[in-house]
Amino acid sequence: MIKIILFVCVVMLALQNTSNAQTIQNTVWKSYFADPINDTATLSIANDSITISNSHGMTVVKSIFHINADTITINDVEGAIKCSPDENGVYHYTLSADKLGLHLISDPCDGRANSISDREWMKENK
Repeated sequence: MIKIILFVCVVMLALQNTSNAQTIQNTVWKSYFADPINDTATLSIANDSITISNSHGMTVVKSIFHINADTITINDVEGAIKCSPDENGVYHYTLSADKLGLHLISDPCDGRANSISDREWMKENK
């Protein structure tokens, strides 16, 4: 009987943690880029795409992505600074309060890796 009660408690705890899991989909984040850019970028994450735009609303790059647990794979599809279509970036992401962290696992595109990784992205509250 004690084993059954313990099993039920473990299952309920697991279900509670699953239902409280945070997602990055359908969120918007901002980060300031210092010299030489001196502008705030907006990272808009939809269901399967990411758009990065500048403070004037101009799209800089648009990407598609896939999430597996806490890993995101990004592939650029259009934009002035897009990476080659065969260059997939792989990042570990973390959520903490209203901050998003993208941490480089692998990315052959230095421009993307240097611009989105290890910077503080603050959640935009609408």
